[in-house]
Amino acid sequence: MNIWNQIPLLRIFIPFLTGIILSILFPEVFNISATFVIILEILVIALALIFNQWPLNYKNRWIFGILLTSVIFLFACNITIPQLINDNKSSEFRNCKATHDTIIATIDEAVSERANSYKVILAVNAVKENGKWENIEGKIMTYFQKDSAASKLKYGDRLIISSSFTEVKSNRNPEEFDYKNYLAMRSIFIQSYVKSGQWAILEINKGNIIKEYALNIREKFLTIFRTFGMNGDEYAVAGALILGYTDKLDQDIICMYSGSGALHILSVSGMHVGIIFIVLNFLLAFLDRYKKGKYFKNILLILLIWFYAAITGLSPAVCRAATMISFIIIGRLMKRNTNIYNTLIVSAIFLLILNPLYITDVGFQLSYIAVFGIILLQKKISELWQPSNWVIKQVWLIISVSLAAQIATFPLSILYFHQFPNYFLITNLIVVPLSNLIIYSGMLVLMISPIGSIAFYFSKVFVLMLNALNSSIRYIESLPYSITKGLSIDITETILLYIIIVFIIAFLFKKKGILLKTALIFSIIFFVSLGIKQYRSFSQKKFFVYNINKSMAIELVSGKNHFLITDSSLQQHPKLLEVHVKNNWIKLRLNEPLIINRKQLSDTIINYPNHTIFIKNNIIRFYDKVIAIVNEYNFQSIASSGLNVDYLILSGNIKTNISNLLHSYKPRLVIIDSSNSMKKTEAWLNECKTIDIPCYAVLKSGAYVHEI
Repeated sequence: MNIWNQIPLLRIFIPFLTGIILSILFPEVFNISATFVIILEILVIALALIFNQWPLNYKNRWIFGILLTSVIFLFACNITIPQLINDNKSSEFRNCKATHDTIIATIDEAVSERANSYKVILAVNAVKENGKWENIEGKIMTYFQKDSAASKLKYGDRLIISSSFTEVKSNRNPEEFDYKNYLAMRSIFIQSYVKSGQWAILEINKGNIIKEYALNIREKFLTIFRTFGMNGDEYAVAGALILGYTDKLDQDIICMYSGSGALHILSVSGMHVGIIFIVLNFLLAFLDRYKKGKYFKNILLILLIWFYAAITGLSPAVCRAATMISFIIIGRLMKRNTNIYNTLIVSAIFLLILNPLYITDVGFQLSYIAVFGIILLQKKISELWQPSNWVIKQVWLIISVSLAAQIATFPLSILYFHQFPNYFLITNLIVVPLSNLIIYSGMLVLMISPIGSIAFYFSKVFVLMLNALNSSIRYIESLPYSITKGLSIDITETILLYIIIVFIIAFLFKKKGILLKTALIFSIIFFVSLGIKQYRSFSQKKFFVYNINKSMAIELVSGKNHFLITDSSLQQHPKLLEVHVKNNWIKLRLNEPLIINRKQLSDTIINYPNHTIFIKNNIIRFYDKVIAIVNEYNFQSIASSGLNVDYLILSGNIKTNISNLLHSYKPRLVIIDSSNSMKKTEAWLNECKTIDIPCYAVLKSGAYVHEI
């Protein structure tokens, strides 16, 4: 088939998507005047009208094509840049904030419960400056101290708050998830911890009426689940699976579902919206009997689907599914057969016009690519075998869908999550039918909940199915080799993988040998790239001082081996290492680390001649570098020898000044690690500036990285 004729919207989508991506990557370059874009749009419309009256020679139609493509590209740039760098609404509060502010703000999202606080996104309405109230807009990521008053906070409450507000900081450790950038893409730049007594409610119900009503409905549904005795993991999974409520999902559940390849069912997505559509379509079928009933039915279907999307939190995956189904319903009303690819593309364009930064959301990317893969590949895979038995046919259907989705998404999954669930087929054979039954039965429990006695027995069945789901996932995740971890590819290699996949798929459709040969060429390039990285990893020599709050974390990398010097607090919380440094270990292809407690630095001799590391009396010799570490265990017993060192690392809030240490050491660079307080860090930085000594503060500038 001619792809441009079958999927005409692809002509629009490619320059539109390119404009958004390039604007995000190079905002200064593509910050184009809106006036210029409007003038160009008027020019293209005028040319279109002219060409309609006096058609161009066919061979010259490319002129109009280039102009139209340019307009679409520039339009995409023009809607992306304001949200990305100007962001007037969010920057107003950021620019005027003080160390201590009094503000009026409205709770802008559903309140999320944490272990020791309530996470609340606030929309700022006004700020008090010099005794006067200034109307200002912006968003704040806020954590309220847990107490009885904070537990009653809800969406739409307007509050007066007197607290400290600071810019969201990035740890800037290599390969660590950039939470600051994640929030910035959601127009949040400020954060605060609000203690009890620092706030009061001024008004209630000041949010969007529809959103408020939807969230209240969700809370009532969650109350119904609790009323029927659901708790623990069953309650957490039921809330996530049916209502998009993820507050009760702890890290163990997430890791369990992720390791088995079933994490996708814990976020409400296309499957869930599709089931809701089937149920609603069945319940409203009686309207088809009336003359105008089908119009009312389809309008009601769209409204109810979007209402369900609002209840579940309007995640990108839900919005994609709701938008797709809405366009399919509209097409059915207009009695037109819709091309599924065009429907998928128009839903993406619609959502990206509303918020171009959706494209940075991992869920958005995986959702669209998974659906595209299923549409493109599932039928081709299922045609490889045609079982006659109905049960086997359904099993094969699930397998073909799972394979199609996995083929489409695995490069992105490896890029972002560095792992691959080896038993994903077994997992999906269990969780797909079981989760469908759970969604149907959960909806049934909610619908018949007013009939307490009957709903009680159905809820027992519902809980049993949830328990079976969790037990199955737990068993699969516990199997040997259930997951391959430590996988690392960069963006270039991800693109190479997708090029290989595209050419292999094209070969399956076209059966042309040149396509398979091209896929083989790109496969060679891909594996050569991996091989070069692997080769380099054997000879790498690196030195890191990580930024982990209130912790010391110094790492020496020699080939694939590495030595982590840290304190007891970090050793007792391995999840902190997972969050802050594990991705860097994966990228560098390192073995398990040898951990050295900082207490050992002053009372133990550590010698690893194979790796040219020698540690004695808080002095480390690593290849040709000499590193002195001064902490609370050794700073009082340092000899005044005037030793030349490359790095002098200050740790543990030691009660001394830089000048005193210079009697013992002559450093090329002073490094203040993240175990020190910000107050102490600022004082040392100022002292180094005064005495003209180069100084690097990890808390201020992020992790220190040096390649030896």
